[in-house]
Amino acid sequence: MDAWAGLDPMMAETELEKGSVLFHRNADANTYGVLNVREVFAKEHPEIVVRVLRQYERAQQMVDRESGGVAEHARQGGAPFGRAAGDHRGVGVGGGHFGGL
Repeated sequence: MDAWAGLDPMMAETELEKGSVLFHRNADANTYGVLNVREVFAKEHPEIVVRVLRQYERAQQMVDRESGGVAEHARQGGAPFGRAAGDHRGVGVGGGHFGGL
């Protein structure tokens, strides 16, 4: 795996559907917007990293504008969406959005 976009909704899904229990949770440490990439991959493929960040930002702006419609699409698509869903508005670098990407 060269890149990964966080753990939710997989964590929420396994908690809800399989009764999994996290052994450590510190909600104050959550950023709700961490994207990870291996340094080697980022150096070898900077254009892919920028493209992912642009699309992530585009999706976030759509959620900000149309949160109800996005939630309905997620439900219709079979996404595990409901009581485990959080408020991810305002996600981005430094508490803002990605700006000039």
